Amino acid sequence: MRTVLRACILAGVPVSAAGMLGTAALLTAVELPLRLYPVFAAVPLLCGCFVSGCCAGKRSRHGGIRCGIAAACCLTAMWFLFLCFRQEHLQAPVLLLPAVPAGMLGGICGVNTRPPVPHGRSHRLFAVRERAALLPLLLHRPPETEHITPD
Repeated sequence: MRTVLRACILAGVPVSAAGMLGTAALLTAVELPLRLYPVFAAVPLLCGCFVSGCCAGKRSRHGGIRCGIAAACCLTAMWFLFLCFRQEHLQAPVLLLPAVPAGMLGGICGVNTRPPVPHGRSHRLFAVRERAALLPLLLHRPPETEHITPD
């Protein structure tokens, strides 16, 4: 649960906040019908759920669907609690329904990514050093023996 909360705070909230700022700038620049506003409000939350699910799955390395669902519910609850303090009237968190599949997909993608490289082997020249250690063995030629020709 700690990895899910950490992924939501460090990855999901910044991604969804940046997306909300971007869509707010887009909606102020372009005049669109009011019926499209909920779509533009849902896209940043879905992206944040995907990213937080991916980060949680990547850190836990197992249970991607469970991590994704937990990350999506956690991030949606965070934004819902934030809206509780900002608005007078509350609506049910309807965005939880599409957010859960987005978090599940993120969790599955996070679990299936390559595991991180250990710190000792992450240096760029590690492969070069390995090849340099093998170079004398590759260049070594046994001494030629004299061929005895029959008389």
